[in-house]
Amino acid sequence: MADMEEGIQAIGALLEAFEKAVSDGNAGALEPLFCEQATAFFSGSVKPVRGRSDLVATWERHLERWSSVRIWRRETLVRIHGDVAWAHFLWDGEGVTNGEKYRLDGERWTIVMVWEEGAWRLAQMHTSMPYRDWASHRVGGSV
Repeated sequence: MADMEEGIQAIGALLEAFEKAVSDGNAGALEPLFCEQATAFFSGSVKPVRGRSDLVATWERHLERWSSVRIWRRETLVRIHGDVAWAHFLWDGEGVTNGEKYRLDGERWTIVMVWEEGAWRLAQMHTSMPYRDWASHRVGGSV
């Protein structure tokens, strides 16, 4: 990536495409965003998910259970060093699962990206949610 500003804009577009795919419940749209050897460490998981196909399958299972998903990214920090970049941000979001509405504030994300075949691709992600228990994020009654 020749120009730093171009790189930051491209990474912003990558993060927006990721958010849109998650909000739309479209796991298939995630596939081109990951590099082949991508790895993810998700909140509540015992071990990492490795490889693009396993990551997409994990997101597909997760997204099948949710509807009316809305996400707001904030406090994004991006750094680029050669063909590697990383970003940290907070996600606030809401959605419906099992007829119940939930809202999370301040889910922490760290993402590593690599420049591959002329584009930034997601190589590693880590999420952690600041919660005591899942039920504490339920909003109101059933939907």
